[in-house]
Amino acid sequence: MKEIQIKFSLIQVFRGIAALLVLIHHGAYTGEEYLNYEYLNGIFKVGWIGVDFFFILSGFIIYYVHSKDIGIKTKMKTFILKRFIRVYPIYGIMTTFLLFLFFIVPNWGVGYETSIDVIIKSFLLFPQEHAPIISVGWTLEHEIFFYIMFSLLIFLKPKYSVVIASMWIIGIVSNSVGIINLEKKIFLNFVFSNYNLEFIFGCIVGYIFLNYKVKYNKSLILMGIIGFISGWYFVYQDDLIRYTTLAILVFGISFSLIVLATVNVEKSNKIKVPKFLLVLGDASYSIYLTHFYILLLLFKVLSKLESINPFNDFITITCTFIIAIILGVMFHIVIEKPLINFLNKNILKQRPPLKSGSATKVA
Repeated sequence: MKEIQIKFSLIQVFRGIAALLVLIHHGAYTGEEYLNYEYLNGIFKVGWIGVDFFFILSGFIIYYVHSKDIGIKTKMKTFILKRFIRVYPIYGIMTTFLLFLFFIVPNWGVGYETSIDVIIKSFLLFPQEHAPIISVGWTLEHEIFFYIMFSLLIFLKPKYSVVIASMWIIGIVSNSVGIINLEKKIFLNFVFSNYNLEFIFGCIVGYIFLNYKVKYNKSLILMGIIGFISGWYFVYQDDLIRYTTLAILVFGISFSLIVLATVNVEKSNKIKVPKFLLVLGDASYSIYLTHFYILLLLFKVLSKLESINPFNDFITITCTFIIAIILGVMFHIVIEKPLINFLNKNILKQRPPLKSGSATKVA
């Protein structure tokens, strides 16, 4: 059965937006630490919601592309190989580079990064007490686990996989609302984390999109935007809300409505998107992996040169964002894209995709 491939320009744009939100979130905090300046009154400190957006998009994309593979165990090998190629090679390169850096310049890290236990778990993206060597890798741990759970849907017959998925969802909900308390049990708390709800929301969006004709797309987008803005405002007022299930629900449902409506609109209408936004979407993973340490380096340098810096802090921090984005895109073009094309060609026997920005393949 031929895999579904469709041009979803707005999904690709959303990927870029999610990466930029996280980048500005980290930049706002790091800029305040090194330059003692609160960027735009701290409004972009809420940019961590880009992670929530990523999880929704991932759930939708995986379900949309692979829903017809569910219950067909022969499809699992290709699914796992595709996910491995997409995530691990570039992640491994960045992790190796940072590990080398932490050994050479220990004060660049927190201190635990050179522990053998942390190194092994970081490369495997296995959940642990600390963040992985690449700090944003904690989100990839959730991503990989979602892939594992979805691979079970592919490998097992539905009568078994549905039971496992249902028990997983019940466990997530129970942990999220406090019926069970797994806070001190690292692995179980990870397995039943409320973040996993967002992958499930994305899958639900994919299911609805494939099986129902959705109306009132403008209303859905409006509801999603209102929910998104309201959530942003309340978290901006109290950042501790970000750790609650309520925040996951508000942003998860809001992003789900936006994604559902936009893919429905794009299904019947060809939407022209500026090429640079598509390029940002293509490079979103590279931007996501590289941005924090680029920003850290820039701010360390700027803090030493602050006395001779001719620009005000707002311009200075904004320029660091732009530089981090440009370098992330360059990493994608020079390293990520050629490597993935090579692996796809030699492992999956797939032809390279079209040039960045010319088409968006949901895969």
